[in-house]
Amino acid sequence: MNIKTLTLSFLALLESAALIMNAIAGTEDGITNYGGEGTLTAAIFPPEKTGEGVVSANSITAGPALVTFTVVNKHSEAISTSHAHQAGGPTAVSGGNVAINDAGYDANGDFAIIEANHGQTEWFKVAVVGVDVSYVDGFSLPISCSCNGVVVTGCNKNLSALGTCPYKDKYGKNACINPKRADRSAKSAAPLFAPCQGVAYTFQKDHDANNYGEFQIGHVSCCIGTDCPPA
Repeated sequence: MNIKTLTLSFLALLESAALIMNAIAGTEDGITNYGGEGTLTAAIFPPEKTGEGVVSANSITAGPALVTFTVVNKHSEAISTSHAHQAGGPTAVSGGNVAINDAGYDANGDFAIIEANHGQTEWFKVAVVGVDVSYVDGFSLPISCSCNGVVVTGCNKNLSALGTCPYKDKYGKNACINPKRADRSAKSAAPLFAPCQGVAYTFQKDHDANNYGEFQIGHVSCCIGTDCPPA
């Protein structure tokens, strides 16, 4: 199997400064990234212990100034990624969600997503590394993410092969729509998504799947395919 990687790097976003660095985005054989963020700019603000959050400064240790998220393709086919930043952010912002699908299909909002961030909020005195895998919108390909060789979020099960998708994407984009995607009151996953409940987001409040501040390190590796480590 020809394994390829795509690297996305994020600098800390401080609450006191509307800044986050552009991601390294581009195309490698086997992985096509549709993000338009461009190149990495010079570092200006490192993470600092600013603000007076309700959590002790010692609750989460300070991490590195730059965090790199690597996407490794172990799927049997080439894949495509769509790289987007959070709505409402400054125009120069990049980072945020990475939608994953087979390379033959465009991104349309129904896919598996890597949600990544490295920023400071009012509750913490340091920039916090956060990552989760979300199937809330839908499922396209299995994803798991690791820190220091330990799987911290995601699910390597091919849900499409384990059951019948009752809500196929109407555009034929290789995605199974999650029927609970808009259900804010859901307390459990829909049957097709249940095998990944608690390790990947399968409904909006599936917060056991979230990894936030547990690994304050400079590299998170996310793997695509059933050959990836399980959560």
